[in-house]
Amino acid sequence: MGHVRTLQGKRGKTYQATWLDDQGRERVKTFAKMGEATDHLNLMEGAKVSGHYIDTSSKITVAEYARQWAANGPHRSTTAIRVRSLIDKHIDGTPLGTQLLSAVRPFRCRDG
Repeated sequence: MGHVRTLQGKRGKTYQATWLDDQGRERVKTFAKMGEATDHLNLMEGAKVSGHYIDTSSKITVAEYARQWAANGPHRSTTAIRVRSLIDKHIDGTPLGTQLLSAVRPFRCRDG
């Protein structure tokens, strides 16, 4: 579980939210208001529990992630060739492929 601590600096008080990410690494973000730090901490902890945590410090692109996923997948050789071909054709070199993975969000349709 994370915590919020008060820091006193030259510009006054700031509030530091500290939590462990989904890989167990310590993360820190500083806010001007205690409520903002607490809200952020609650959001991060909730995202971990629900499986929706996103490490925004990661600089990996969608194409790089897809290649890593394909390389580690338990595919038969013919499937692995097909998957690499699909990544080359439909992800690499496209606007989606060059996006940071941490910046991609699910599409949500609106009814009506």
